[in-house]
Amino acid sequence: MESTPEANLSPEVRAIGVIDKELGGLDEEARRRVLEWAASKYGLACNVSVPSLAAPAQGAPSAEGQPEFATFADLLDAADPETEAQRTLVGAYWVQVLNAQETFTAQRVNDELKNTGHKVSNITRALDRLQRAKPARVRQVHKSGKSRQARKTYKLTEAGIREVRSLIKRVTAVDEA
Repeated sequence: MESTPEANLSPEVRAIGVIDKELGGLDEEARRRVLEWAASKYGLACNVSVPSLAAPAQGAPSAEGQPEFATFADLLDAADPETEAQRTLVGAYWVQVLNAQETFTAQRVNDELKNTGHKVSNITRALDRLQRAKPARVRQVHKSGKSRQARKTYKLTEAGIREVRSLIKRVTAVDEA
């Protein structure tokens, strides 16, 4: 009787293969919900928004020379934002830049902040402040629905990205001094 290559794999490797196959066909939000459910069911504490299991350690330089972070909490600690608008900006940077997304939603950013215990009292107001800043740190790029509470999609501007990187450098410089 001949054994198949799959039969020689450990149960853990087979489980990873099944998960990869099943999650591959889902969009990002659906994958996040499935992983959050699984973590909850099996009593695991994990940050499912991490883009890769092989994420570099906090402070390890990326290809662009910017530090990379294994978790959103690591980024938040490194940036040390002082205002709700800055916390929102750092959250948007995590979702859009470090997770390689074109855009982000207020809910996704606020969920990241809530998961770390740094909920913003009014995420829409914070995003409005970032849009009104000169130069604007964030731009609204889409709105679905007609009500004031309609779902909005945002995009960081270059000024917003520079500000978060500046916050990280500011804290890193203080730590090294």
